[in-house]
Amino acid sequence: MNHEFARLHAAAERFEIAPHVKLSDHLYFNVKQWESRRVQARLREAERAWPEGHAPQAFLVLEAHAISGTTIHTGLGDLDIRNRIQHTGIIRAKVEPPFIALVVIGEHNPREGYLPLRAYAQPVFKGNRFIPVDRHSDRVLLETLTTLQYKMRRKRVELAVKKPLFDVVTHAGMVRPDAIVAFLDHRTGLEADFAIQLLRERSPQYLEMKALERKRFEEFHRTMTLDVRDLENGDVMASLEQMIDDA
Repeated sequence: MNHEFARLHAAAERFEIAPHVKLSDHLYFNVKQWESRRVQARLREAERAWPEGHAPQAFLVLEAHAISGTTIHTGLGDLDIRNRIQHTGIIRAKVEPPFIALVVIGEHNPREGYLPLRAYAQPVFKGNRFIPVDRHSDRVLLETLTTLQYKMRRKRVELAVKKPLFDVVTHAGMVRPDAIVAFLDHRTGLEADFAIQLLRERSPQYLEMKALERKRFEEFHRTMTLDVRDLENGDVMASLEQMIDDA
């Protein structure tokens, strides 16, 4: 987890939350830093030089084991948020933890001082792998591909797994595969990739939509379509290996 937080902090150095104020200067990863009032103290100290016309603010990124209404539950304590926590349908989709929560610290009322005003929670693959997921099947796919990665490494094939966060533009429209697997086969020198499409339903309308989606994927990548039921039963490893061997 510390490695993932370090990567976030390094990335934050490239962003500003106000002119000449780096995000990394006011980014925290531990609820204890809020409880000890370190966050508030540093904001008060920074107020004097804060650019005019920009409200002082800070951010907390927390690994959470539960989200409930306006409270983020972490292993080191809970954090109450002024407004209801936004998320990607954690409750409706019944997505299990862990979650990563981004909290905005600001001053809504000078008499109240700095408070956690807003928060957004995102389910992630694992507590030490901050890859965003929206469903249980996303985690199963990533776990399967991680296993494949280790297995193919023993066969002298390097794998890199990407989970696209944004749509890809094709001639027929926008698409977003569930994963892209890139590989370098040291046995042959071949470097290639393929896209993975998950089927989560079996209704005719859904399958028709997914068939059109696959055609768009294939403009850029060989594509493998997997049924979520086969994925969760562990019946896809041989098919994934075959995609590499047939490239």
